[in-house]
Amino acid sequence: MIPEFLFWKRSGNGDAPWSPDTHSVRLQLGPLKSITVLRFSLALISIVVGMVYPWFALPLLLLAELFERQLFFQSVQAPKMPGSFGPKIGH
Repeated sequence: MIPEFLFWKRSGNGDAPWSPDTHSVRLQLGPLKSITVLRFSLALISIVVGMVYPWFALPLLLLAELFERQLFFQSVQAPKMPGSFGPKIGH
């Protein structure tokens, strides 16, 4: 989670030039903020719970990872995705 915080710090300021990374950060901190907060909250709760009840922390951590996957697929720039999601540029 620390690398993600550093990534947000670099790309999240409003004066940064547009890039695919900046676009993803702005989506995660804007329209997808509730999913982002839920993902980090579950991850942090699972760390705390894991110190006392490790088996109870596992489902929380798995939920956090599912939300991470959702964030990835909703905030990544489409041309990076495999398949036919991106724009059709001459092949």
